[in-house]
Amino acid sequence: MAIYIEVAEAPDCAIADASLAYGILVDADRDPATGFKKRAVKNLGIDARLSATCDPVTEMLVSPLGPVQVDPTLRDTTLIEISTTVDMLPSVNFYWIAYATENGEMVRAPDNKDHRWWAVTEIITP
Repeated sequence: MAIYIEVAEAPDCAIADASLAYGILVDADRDPATGFKKRAVKNLGIDARLSATCDPVTEMLVSPLGPVQVDPTLRDTTLIEISTTVDMLPSVNFYWIAYATENGEMVRAPDNKDHRWWAVTEIITP
């Protein structure tokens, strides 16, 4: 499985601040009353942050979740792909919202007006 984040342009980790990150904020228990509260994300209680950050040594995006690929070939945008497995996620049923961090400031993706839902689906076949 992978987490995909679409950004305006490919991050340049050679010149970027080490705090540059792209990812999703996760409300693992889907309860806005628990977890970290961020004014920009009023309807979620943030329990985890899944992200890719700039590594100043390799000058590439890295993630503890797994390998990170940056694909700048999309039309007018770049796709950041974080490959991972379900066991690396904080829950198998959660709400999430995309975010970015630069110079220590966390911002929501401008086109993300509300959170999304993600869950593992079990399919039983005869």
